[in-house]
Amino acid sequence: MATAKLRVINSEGEATEFELPEHAVILGRIPPSDIILPHPSVSRRHAKAELQDGCCRLTDLDSHNGIVVDGQRIDEVLLAPGERFVLGEVELEFALGPPAQTAATAGQNTPAVPESSPSSAQPAPLSDERTVSIDELFGPADGPAQTPHGVEEEAAVKSAWGALQFLGVVAILIVIGGIAWHYAGATGSQSYVYPVSVRVGESKVIDLGRRVTQRGSTPRIFMDWAARYTDLVYPEGTPGTSVASVEIDDNLSFMATVTGHDTGHTDVYLYGPNNRRCILRIVVTPGSRDPFEEERRSIEARIGEGKSRIQRGRASRARGALYQAKVQFREAAEVLRPVRTDEGRQAYREAYDLFLETRDEVDRRFEDLKRQAIIQYQDRDRVGALNIFRQMRELIPDESDRRRQELEIIYNRTLYEFLQEGA
Repeated sequence: MATAKLRVINSEGEATEFELPEHAVILGRIPPSDIILPHPSVSRRHAKAELQDGCCRLTDLDSHNGIVVDGQRIDEVLLAPGERFVLGEVELEFALGPPAQTAATAGQNTPAVPESSPSSAQPAPLSDERTVSIDELFGPADGPAQTPHGVEEEAAVKSAWGALQFLGVVAILIVIGGIAWHYAGATGSQSYVYPVSVRVGESKVIDLGRRVTQRGSTPRIFMDWAARYTDLVYPEGTPGTSVASVEIDDNLSFMATVTGHDTGHTDVYLYGPNNRRCILRIVVTPGSRDPFEEERRSIEARIGEGKSRIQRGRASRARGALYQAKVQFREAAEVLRPVRTDEGRQAYREAYDLFLETRDEVDRRFEDLKRQAIIQYQDRDRVGALNIFRQMRELIPDESDRRRQELEIIYNRTLYEFLQEGA
């Protein structure tokens, strides 16, 4: 029974045979190819050979030099017995021949090694080892050496793979550094110092995530979204609460309220997750009001001023300026409180009742707007939320009001997010 074979034609026209099995085999330069052709012009996995109805179907495996038949490069070909083809610079022939010789007869019929071969030993049976040396196939090299295509391909692949690995490592390090910078804060391991200035008796709400850096002569403001603090410590050796006190918002841990009690300065340490620390450097200046001003005013002057403020408060309330009306009624009650006459007490009761009524109306309106703003924010409607925040600012124009200060922080953060999304 005839056996299908692939014959490798060497430089002197002699052939070395590879017996083809019934299943498909891979021809290539190195293992794990089934038939190994150790020539630099052959790719590592060059082609696939498969028997089909007495012929051999040869398929290119995206090799560098391809399959050449009759001078034409092709991707797939069905070879009849006796047809030749070239892989790189290796010429082969598909043939049908007698079965492989046994070990007993192989020694008698093995052809002598050509004189041009550098080896004096006979080649091993190729049907078992399926490897041949370059000199056995093509004879000793003569002429100037040329750069083999297969080596160039392998070197290029190794170089590209090494470059990709290097770029991957650099990208991973950049990502890790960015994450570490984000959670550690812009100041790294150093604590961020937040200066705060308040007056005696004043309370100020601050945004602990707001950072200011100096680039040349221009201050630069950015937002540290990871700034969250839960604990505070008044360090030893500082005046502490005798000068100022600090209160962290339980729900919004990026907010804190600083209240001045006496002139001077003190530090307060704030601590958060991941060993974050912020130092509040607080300076308290004297208040703007004269503490003896109330005692110097006469009873008649108090009654006149109180009634005048009540009238201005009613006018503000009529035109919808609720907050201004509330302030007028409150100040009228404060002016009239020390007066002990019947007229003074009656005016005080009127001012105080109007103050409570207007205050409750402002609170209700503010809470309604706040709920609407939260809905808009949760729906990611930044523009709608910003418009409602502007209405809330108009409702409480006094920047010293704690709610207005908290509102300013939320407004600025929402505006920052809106601008970042637009960018």
